[in-house]
Amino acid sequence: MGPTMRQILAAQRFLSGYLPRTPLYRSAALSARTGAEVWVKYENHGPIGSFKARGALNSVASLDPATRARGIVTASTGNHGLGCAYAARLLGGRATVYVPEGANPDKVAMIREQEGEVVYHGRDVDEARAEGLRRAEAESRFFLEDGSNVPLIAGAATIALEIAQDLPHLDALFYPLGNGALVGGAGVVLRALAPGTRVVAVQSEAAPSMYLSWRERRPVGTATADTFADGIATRDPIPYAVELVNEVVDEVMLVSEAELRAGVRLLLETTHNLAEGAGAAALGGLLRQVDQYQEKTVVILLSGGNLTMPMLREILAE
Repeated sequence: MGPTMRQILAAQRFLSGYLPRTPLYRSAALSARTGAEVWVKYENHGPIGSFKARGALNSVASLDPATRARGIVTASTGNHGLGCAYAARLLGGRATVYVPEGANPDKVAMIREQEGEVVYHGRDVDEARAEGLRRAEAESRFFLEDGSNVPLIAGAATIALEIAQDLPHLDALFYPLGNGALVGGAGVVLRALAPGTRVVAVQSEAAPSMYLSWRERRPVGTATADTFADGIATRDPIPYAVELVNEVVDEVMLVSEAELRAGVRLLLETTHNLAEGAGAAALGGLLRQVDQYQEKTVVILLSGGNLTMPMLREILAE
């Protein structure tokens, strides 16, 4: 289930030609505050402000030239679509990105800056996905689904591979949980290279579909996914991703919207890095369980920093 280590290592070799290795730094401030040895993996330092370029580049590169030339279609709340537009521009082809009404305007602008076509449809990414799939089928184009595409998961898994290479003695890894591709790939890596490491996935209480799916060990959808953390706003889980998460993730937990907002403020205060809501989820999870990790070595993933200025002002004013 999921990509093999051979595929993940191949993805790392390929991506090294396009993306810099992102920093992994110990945070003295977060370590002092929590009592754990806290390291932060800064995916917001990548060229599009989030980790999504990794999977998109690896996936688009895996397509045959004719398929790539016809262009790809995808659906996204923002960062995945931005990754696809970035990959299509670099590797040749075009990207059409379906986004829900009310999508993050900064992310939409960045998709267009990468020459991606943006189409608004539906109340959330799941409705946008359904329409994007119809468009891809009608035009005989490849639909790049975030959550079930193995090359994409292998690309995202290179984050955990870098962590395992840079910090071999690790007790726990906290990741945000949206559709499951990111933490699923991380689980594959750590099962192979650091099987004693606990893999913890963190989702918002306002969008708990993957938590419910993990608990029930089957896809469980929700009526809404009303979190400001649009990067983890999954309402309709992808069966493949649910199966992968159930196989390789040790724990899925929920945090409140208030805890996500507090995480944004704390990361800005202690690391001087901007996190979007999804990017603060891992810290929120650690803070909920801090008593379990005293004097343990823990990595939290800052998965992205594409937060709008109005939302940042709102969070800082609280």
